[in-house]
Amino acid sequence: MTGSPAKGAGCRSAEKKDLKEMRRLCCAGFVLALSVLSSTPGSLIAETERGTETIEYRHRAELFFGVAHEEGGDEFAAGLAYEYRISRLLGVGGFVEHAGEEEDVWTFGVPLFVHPFKGARFLLAPGWETKEVESEEKETEQSFLTRAGIAYEYEVGRWSITPELNVDFIEGGHHVLVYGVSIGCGF
Repeated sequence: MTGSPAKGAGCRSAEKKDLKEMRRLCCAGFVLALSVLSSTPGSLIAETERGTETIEYRHRAELFFGVAHEEGGDEFAAGLAYEYRISRLLGVGGFVEHAGEEEDVWTFGVPLFVHPFKGARFLLAPGWETKEVESEEKETEQSFLTRAGIAYEYEVGRWSITPELNVDFIEGGHHVLVYGVSIGCGF
């Protein structure tokens, strides 16, 4: 019994280290996103404003397969996403994602996509998470979230394969790292 508090303190210490590591990763992602956006050539922005660029496929639907990593462990995640390209630089859309074998978690969001060059893609999305809470009765808990992510689209014709890394900042102070691959189709 005397070993339990020390073991619990060690777990809390490990959780704090994991949280610090995740914060560093998020900060590095934001710094990378800001540096890429700040180095975007003025001609691309000017071209976007004039509307002279041509976008082959303004619509893209994607099927996502990956992992949602939380403090409690990893869960399989699958989802659907849609993007409408407003210009070469910007797109808007929506996503729905399900994670969990042990917990039933649904994530919904409305992302703003930024395509600074070639296949690079950044996203920032407000959204919410719905989770079934274990109790005597099945209850659902909803939390606001903000998703930040980075991805790179490899396109072959209208098809794309996109490795991506996202971090969900969920109300209440916890974070979920979501990473995987999307298979997309432009139309």
